[in-house]
Amino acid sequence: MKYTLPLLRCLFCSLRAVLCAGGIFIGLPVYKAHSQVYINDAVWLSGPGDTLFAGKGQDITITSAASLYTGGGSVVQARGAVQNNGIVSSAAGGKWILDGAASQHISGTAVFNTSVTVWQNSNPAGITLGNRWLVADMAHFSQGIVHSNLSGGASHLVFQHYAANAGASVSSYTEGFVTRQGTDPFVFPLGDNGAYHPLTAMPDIVANPPSAIPYSVRFINGNPADAIPEVGGPFLLTEKTADIAQVYDQRYWCVNGNLVGQNAFILHTGNITPFINDINDPTLIMVGWNKNTHRWERLGQRAAITGTLLNSDVYEDSIDLSLYSAFTIGQSKKGIRVAARVYLQGAWNAGTANMRDNLRSASLLPLINPYSQMGLANSRFTRVGIEQDEQITAEQGAVIFGSHAENSVVDWVLLEIRNAAALGQVLSTRAALIQRDGDIVDLDGVSPVFFSDLEPGDFYVSVKHRNHLGVMTGTAVTLDENPLAVIDFTTMPNGTVVGSGTAGRSWGNNAQAEVTAGVFALFGGNANANSNIRYIGPQTDQGALLNGCLSGDATALLNNIYSLCDINMNGNVRYIGPINDQAFLLNTVLGSLGNLIIVEQIPN
Repeated sequence: MKYTLPLLRCLFCSLRAVLCAGGIFIGLPVYKAHSQVYINDAVWLSGPGDTLFAGKGQDITITSAASLYTGGGSVVQARGAVQNNGIVSSAAGGKWILDGAASQHISGTAVFNTSVTVWQNSNPAGITLGNRWLVADMAHFSQGIVHSNLSGGASHLVFQHYAANAGASVSSYTEGFVTRQGTDPFVFPLGDNGAYHPLTAMPDIVANPPSAIPYSVRFINGNPADAIPEVGGPFLLTEKTADIAQVYDQRYWCVNGNLVGQNAFILHTGNITPFINDINDPTLIMVGWNKNTHRWERLGQRAAITGTLLNSDVYEDSIDLSLYSAFTIGQSKKGIRVAARVYLQGAWNAGTANMRDNLRSASLLPLINPYSQMGLANSRFTRVGIEQDEQITAEQGAVIFGSHAENSVVDWVLLEIRNAAALGQVLSTRAALIQRDGDIVDLDGVSPVFFSDLEPGDFYVSVKHRNHLGVMTGTAVTLDENPLAVIDFTTMPNGTVVGSGTAGRSWGNNAQAEVTAGVFALFGGNANANSNIRYIGPQTDQGALLNGCLSGDATALLNNIYSLCDINMNGNVRYIGPINDQAFLLNTVLGSLGNLIIVEQIPN
């Protein structure tokens, strides 16, 4: 037998008006269905005690022309399937209770708009949401698993701005994506395959509108490398930046959304003893999968961890959610980071007081560093250490070599870390990227340059470029895994750069070019990549330009080329004519002194 409700207007006030159910009159504020319920018109449960009770597992169907409204204190209690093709709405305090003993399926073509929801299903299969279920005020997790959609996109379980949840545990949580429409702090009640691991999000309310950019989170109790494409995976554990030793392979959180700014996350990681054996381990970090460069990246310097190894929470702030699609924990390598800044005379733009990025804008920058090829594997660019073949993929290059204003990449440089007690001994080298503002960054285009093979200590730091003379710090600097300060060569006057008159040094006094008052840059014009710049005599840079690159033809022009002879770094090589490299060498670098020789001031 089916009960069809063509017109069910439940006044349920103190007069206890009758409820009309397809010709069946019930003079009580509680309607107990004994079979499948079809609602064909408007149904109002408007106050405390008003209840639609399908208590024996009956299905409830709201047809396309119907609506079901729950007001303050009223209840719809369902123990079977619920299908909504019409309108389901609630005022504050209107409650839905889903407490079936069998599995329950929520379906239909229309959204469920609820105020309060109680999940209390006792069947191991739980409750499956086949379409969107919106919670405006509160969701209580009392028993059973709520299955939301497992792939990305709009989630089936949505918490609106300021809505909350309570009671989630290992026996009652959401499996699948949960969406938050709001920027107030929120705990995502997440679990998977018998494991409960929520994520707490604290969005940047300054950078994001309070009305909410919706974002969705899902927890997966498994290996990120096994992630399905529907969540943006696989997230390969081997694809990671150089400063990450390993990525946790047991659990991870997927995120869909575009929250910008400095957002904070807490991963409720639980037992992490298979991965970390000391709660104070300084190498513990939170890592995120960059959806543009497709690799794991370190987030912050060190994750804050609270609790115990058996029940821990890992916290990190300053997360730009628009960049990452998955999060977990990782271990950083013990090493040092170098934050340095330098200008290249060849790319210097006096009008903007920074550097030009012609090579980048013309798509001439190579994906593999030039210090392992292009004939630069010579004694001046000898590679030392475990990383000697730095390169980025075409996909990563599309992002890193994109236009980023003053952070746009100008070229590759080579960093050297030298023994403080023996300046001629290079301990480790890294090829890195230099930006228009002079910042030298690692291959992610953002971070200070990481040396994984060195322990913290005091070192000399030198910077070299393929067609410029290099520079080295005048004294040893302390380097740690967290940069203590930027080594700013652009403002180092005589006395702090080796060869610039530093007391006790004897390497000359002309380490860098002063491109404007108080601003210094590496000397350009080194077309043959040796340790000096000269115009006449043996092994000259003028000769390398004319005879080497242009084959003796002074009228020749090489367009759109990445070349040592492009000493003014505009992407062209020419000896005569407008903006030519020969004039830059003679007039700009050597000050029109053809017999001047400038020697690199870095000790051998």
